[in-house]
Amino acid sequence: MKTLKRILSVLRVILVIIWGGLIIFSSKSYKADNRILDGYLQDLHGATYSNQKNCAVLSTDSGAKDCLIFYPGANVEPNAYAPLCIKLAQNGIHCIVVDMPYNLAFFGVNSADNVIKTMDELNLGIENYYIAGHSLGGVAACSYADKNSGNVKGVILLASYSTKDLCDDGLPILSVYGSNDGVLNAEAYEKNKANIADNLTETVIEGGNHAYFGIYGEQKGDNAADITNAEQIDRAANAIIMFISENK
Repeated sequence: MKTLKRILSVLRVILVIIWGGLIIFSSKSYKADNRILDGYLQDLHGATYSNQKNCAVLSTDSGAKDCLIFYPGANVEPNAYAPLCIKLAQNGIHCIVVDMPYNLAFFGVNSADNVIKTMDELNLGIENYYIAGHSLGGVAACSYADKNSGNVKGVILLASYSTKDLCDDGLPILSVYGSNDGVLNAEAYEKNKANIADNLTETVIEGGNHAYFGIYGEQKGDNAADITNAEQIDRAANAIIMFISENK
């Protein structure tokens, strides 16, 4: 009995340490550059923006039938991806960037379920849902798609890869990354490409890096980009728009 109590006490201490570590980790998130965001918000033509629980950018196109559910990269604030979503919304794609527990998508893999439920309740006429993610958010998005392939029409990966075999699910996959990316593990990317190879569309943004899919500044371990932040966002948006238009 004493041994069991000791074990339970040790486990409690470990859980407290883990919980404390997560709190500290999430408090040091990469925050959106509000100066850049303000510039995009002044040119919202064709979109409405809300940063409440999740970052929502909805198209004002009454005929918009597509919705992108986006999982952020590890420790990145959701609204850091608002500029990318604004570009998509201006082209008729509703976007929801999920606010993940502790800023880690692995603690909210099934968050897409709540987004789909909420969006359906709004009766916006959405017919096609796509799931996307940046970096580790993309890995989590693939985990969702692996078990819920019937809920989404396709998967979009930004500087990411899938550790799950999605080939048998028949889902089209778009993979976009920058040629100057210093964070994405190239070996892991190539190794896991077999998990999506059957349905893969791959786009390399020349001169792009890891962080410039969002507006949160430089990321530790990344390389400098040879293009501007805005240029990378535009190129990523164009690739996504084309992918969705071809896979409805």
